[in-house]
Amino acid sequence: MNTIELTDVQRLGLKNAASSAIEKFLKNELSGFLIHLDVDVLNDSIMPAVDYRLPGGITFSQLSDLLRLLLTSKKAVGISITIFNPTLDKDGSITRNLVSNIVRGLS
Repeated sequence: MNTIELTDVQRLGLKNAASSAIEKFLKNELSGFLIHLDVDVLNDSIMPAVDYRLPGGITFSQLSDLLRLLLTSKKAVGISITIFNPTLDKDGSITRNLVSNIVRGLS
């Protein structure tokens, strides 16, 4: 399992951090990998519908870019999305933003 701390992602830049992770996957000749997305990685100002809020997280646009980059490896075999708490999204606007940016990243 490969993990990269948010502070390291910010220091390296999202694209460089993701490219480094993909290189490790490809070097190990994995037949595929699962994308696990805890939505609390998104900046607290745009993703308050989580139980653990994270100041300084990534933006919706960065999430879309990251997903696109992961898919270019042709090794992503699935995605799980967790930590979203819909009871904290009273008008559904957070859900719409999240879903549209995930779809943008996967298309």
